[in-house]
Amino acid sequence: VRTDEMKYYTKYSMTSIITSFTWASAPFFVAAVSYTTFALISSENHLDPSTAFVTLTLFYLIRFPLALLPQTITFVVQAYVA
Repeated sequence: VRTDEMKYYTKYSMTSIITSFTWASAPFFVAAVSYTTFALISSENHLDPSTAFVTLTLFYLIRFPLALLPQTITFVVQAYVA
């Protein structure tokens, strides 16, 4: 029984690590995908420092709401179940 319990905790820990990493790296991926899309959508788009710094500031501002998104989803599901 203890071996099965340890397998469960190992699986839970690995899933928790992957989920935490995914949500922690979400702001970086949002910025990278946005810059890539901006550059590839038209040949006239040039990523200059003013555009890059303004968008980095905006991405910094949405970092906190992105961090709270998993918790918000959990609360919504709990409210729906209740």
